[in-house]
Amino acid sequence: VQTCALPIWLFSQTPHIENLRKILPFLRDSARIDSMNKLSLLYIEQSVKDSAEYYATLAYNQSSALHYIHGKAESISHQGNIKTYFYGNLSEAEKLDKESIGLYRKTENKAGMGPAYDHLAFVSFGQSKYDEALDYSNQCYALFKKSQDESGMSDILGLISQIHIKRGEFDKAFDAGQ
Repeated sequence: VQTCALPIWLFSQTPHIENLRKILPFLRDSARIDSMNKLSLLYIEQSVKDSAEYYATLAYNQSSALHYIHGKAESISHQGNIKTYFYGNLSEAEKLDKESIGLYRKTENKAGMGPAYDHLAFVSFGQSKYDEALDYSNQCYALFKKSQDESGMSDILGLISQIHIKRGEFDKAFDAGQ
C-alpha cells in the first residue's frame, strides 16, 4: 500500500480558492479586484504559476481601468513575487516592487506595503545589494511593527541578521537574531 503525503496547506487553501472563484462573478469594483489579488497570492503560495499570473494581470488591468491605486499596487507586488519565485528574475522583481511601493505611498490603504518591502529587501539581498537590502528591511520592520505583525517582524529580523553576516557585522547579526 502506497500513501501519498500531501501538504497540509493544500487542504486549507483549496476550499478558500474555490470559494473566491465562485463568488468572483458577483463582485464588482474594488471588492472584485481585491479578491483577484487574493487569488493571485494564494496561487503563488501553491506554486500554480499560470493562475497566479492570470489573476495578477486581471487585477492590474481592472485596477488601471478603475484608477484603484491600492489594487494596482497589490497586483504589481504579486507580479514581483511571480518574477522571483517562478522565473528567478530578481532585477525585474526589484523594479516591480519599487513601482508597487511607489503606488502604496499614493494611497491611504497601506495594507500590503510591508510584504512589498519584505520582498524588495529579499531580492536586493539576493543581488548582493546589502546596503539597500538593510535599508528596505528596516523600513519593512517599522511597517510590521506599526501594524503589530509579529510574524512579519520575526521574518524580517532573520533577513536583517543575514545581511549583517554578509557584511561581516557579526555583533549586529547576533543582536538582530536576539
